[in-house]
Amino acid sequence: MNKITIEPSVSFKKQAAKAKRAIVLFVLFYLLILVLSMGLTAGCIYAGMMLIVAFPKFITIVLGVGLASFGVLIFIFLVKFMFKSTQEDTSYLYEVTRKDQPELFSIIDKLVQRIDTNFPKKVYLTPEVNAAVFYHTGFWTMFFPLKKNLKIGLGLVNASTKEELTAVLAHEFGHFSQNTLKVGSYIYNVNKAIYNMLYENDSYHDLLQKFSSLTAYFSIFAVLAARVIDGIRYLLQKMYEFVNKEYLGLSREMEFHADEIAANITGAASLQTSLLRLELADASFNSVINFYENRIADLQQSENVYEEQAFVLQFLANEEDLSMTDHLPQVQLKDLNRYDQSKLVIENQWASHPSTEDRVNRLAALTLPNMSSPEDKPAMSIFKEAEKIQQELTRMIFKQVKYDGKVEPLPYTKFKTLYTEEYAKNSFPKFYNGYYDFKDIEAFELSTASTEEKVLVEELFSAKQVQKTQVLAALENDIEQLRLIGDRSLKVKTFDYDGQKYQRKESFRIKKQLEDQKARLAEELQTNDRNIFAHFLAQEHPTQPALQLYYERYFNYQKAFTERYQFLTRLQNSLDFLQETLPVDEIQARFQTVHANEVTLKNYLRAMMEETTFEEVSTTEMKKDLESYLSREWRYFGAEAFNERSLQFLFTVMNHFAYLMSRTKFVLKKQLLVYQLSLIQVEQVEVKE
Repeated sequence: MNKITIEPSVSFKKQAAKAKRAIVLFVLFYLLILVLSMGLTAGCIYAGMMLIVAFPKFITIVLGVGLASFGVLIFIFLVKFMFKSTQEDTSYLYEVTRKDQPELFSIIDKLVQRIDTNFPKKVYLTPEVNAAVFYHTGFWTMFFPLKKNLKIGLGLVNASTKEELTAVLAHEFGHFSQNTLKVGSYIYNVNKAIYNMLYENDSYHDLLQKFSSLTAYFSIFAVLAARVIDGIRYLLQKMYEFVNKEYLGLSREMEFHADEIAANITGAASLQTSLLRLELADASFNSVINFYENRIADLQQSENVYEEQAFVLQFLANEEDLSMTDHLPQVQLKDLNRYDQSKLVIENQWASHPSTEDRVNRLAALTLPNMSSPEDKPAMSIFKEAEKIQQELTRMIFKQVKYDGKVEPLPYTKFKTLYTEEYAKNSFPKFYNGYYDFKDIEAFELSTASTEEKVLVEELFSAKQVQKTQVLAALENDIEQLRLIGDRSLKVKTFDYDGQKYQRKESFRIKKQLEDQKARLAEELQTNDRNIFAHFLAQEHPTQPALQLYYERYFNYQKAFTERYQFLTRLQNSLDFLQETLPVDEIQARFQTVHANEVTLKNYLRAMMEETTFEEVSTTEMKKDLESYLSREWRYFGAEAFNERSLQFLFTVMNHFAYLMSRTKFVLKKQLLVYQLSLIQVEQVEVKE
């Protein structure tokens, strides 16, 4: 069997060299700080001992120990990452062996031989839509590499053919195929170690809290140490941004290279179709999971998530008018971007993977011969006792859920009925052709809407008008992105707009042009909205007027929504300090602001619970949580420690608040549209394309 040898591209080699240089610079900078820290620690210990020796009293002993600890705490922060190991959670993994799944292992055998890599230590099945090679990471694994494990998501298998799955696995093994690529694995480990030092600090914060709680004197040194560490972390984070940007650039090149290896084994087409279907497959799987998350209180769970995923996959494909081959949707590049009217292109320097579009286009450029087989079959067919495995992984998913009573499995036929009903409940009527999917109905003066101008209803919701809503949404997003570029929140030097490259400083000019376009387009759409209102108003019986009331109610709620959303943002900002290490008195002062905001939050929640839509938009669990929250005052900090359970509950309530706001707005909008539609004979109307 011929081995695949693919020379890394010039861009790969350049990016690998840049990543190595960046890490060398970081290490040198880190060693400088470490040496300075060691000197500071030694000095603090010496000064503490001298203080105790010179003035042997209780207070000086405490101060001497505190001074010595000040240096030690800083030193610990700088070396703690060396002793941290990232262990992959295997509780959700289902191990399979060669005896269990001979056909799967046969595929893997052929791949590792052709790619010239090692057979994985273990092979696991996981519930989700994914495939990956993983291993336990830590500082010392850079010097003693561990054998890698393979995990294959059953959600991916369920939405793939055998050849597509083989291509995905070839891609994963392609990451570790050649000596020249091992630098990527090494840099990944170094990058992970740096990340652990800078951001994985929960245990260290606990250490600081415990140390400061011993005595008020120790808390002074703990706060001082925290301030110094914040300064060190700031400097190291700036360096890490540079390192991580170069690593992520290398990571994207590694993805392209692994794609090329896979394409040379299975052909480009199999990997392309898999990549293009991946987003839809993932959405289908998550739709099923979300469906059952909303039924925890009803004590319902699935018998087979994957049977239901297959149904949802076909259902959503039908909604998007996608073609089907062997019960699998065939997604094209144009389908991925059918709603995206943006002309702004920003190279995402912080993405670990290239976009699907870039990967598909790169594969197409390889001009490899078509290797697809007419005898291709569903990937799930290679597994022995596939249904049993599906049911077992389904049980593993739901094992993590805590139910308050005996659970009843939901029959598949019942799931299909309920899912279809729920989808319709969460969608606007198809008559509107997606016109309201991307836009609000901006408030206008209802009394000025003319009923004299005759506009055909099919023109009001034509493809032309729908495209305008998509362009408006794209303009709003592009304007925000350009604002972030202009104020340097997005750290890019150049960007492309409508096929032309611009410098960062030009973002303000382009942003102004887009704002003018947005204003003109928004006015056009509002004119159309007025015509829509006038058209349907003319269909309403004069003795039973209600359309204006629906519009007024929706416009009024828009104002309330804006006010509530702005408040929620302020509340969230007032809790940002939880990510910092602060003195006790400052923490208490910050919570005073939180408690003041809670008065407003509770008033909003009480008002929402009185609204006519509350029963429709809320769940039993939400009602229970809100009633509990409103029943008393909550304390989030006491005895110089955070009340984690109370804080978590506060965040849960805030999430409920955000959901209820958005859901209420959707329901009011749909009620308006349903009533509006009831005023005409829908079956007599055809929307023009």
